[in-house]
Amino acid sequence: MTRVVWSAALTATGLMAGIMAGGVLTARAMLGQPAAVYAAVARPTHQTFALPMTAVALVAIAATATLLTMLWRRRPRRVAATAVALLCLLGAIAATLVVNVPINGQMIHEWPGRIPADWAQVRDRWNTWHVVRAALSIIALGCLAAARAPRFRAPRSSTAIDADAADDADAADDADARRAG
Repeated sequence: MTRVVWSAALTATGLMAGIMAGGVLTARAMLGQPAAVYAAVARPTHQTFALPMTAVALVAIAATATLLTMLWRRRPRRVAATAVALLCLLGAIAATLVVNVPINGQMIHEWPGRIPADWAQVRDRWNTWHVVRAALSIIALGCLAAARAPRFRAPRSSTAIDADAADDADAADDADARRAG
């Protein structure tokens, strides 16, 4: 069960980060385009990505929250990074819902008939917040990867032996989880 949840969290968060990073690059490439071209590309893009991105974000958040509850008592060293990942995902979704989705709605429903005079400011606001949510998604992925990674093994010392013991306990917990689930 733990392995499935890790896989879901990492995969969905990776998809979210990758798609958002691609969106940042696409938005950057479109900066010099006139309003009509920008609107003609932005409308279908936002319509196409709305449902898949909602599903990916929901899976990323649900899997990461589930993972956090599973790790809470059994793996305390992994809890902090997983909690930061969840907060970053929630921040990305908050930015999406508060800023980007209303602008997307404006582009989809209002811009086909009339592109506003301040369209460049609207575009720049959308792009700025898209960079924020892409960055938060990438940070979330990094935190999950760090939480999942085995502990770095320093040269042998008393602390290295303690770290080895903690890793051995994590490995034993993983083995127990595989047998149970």
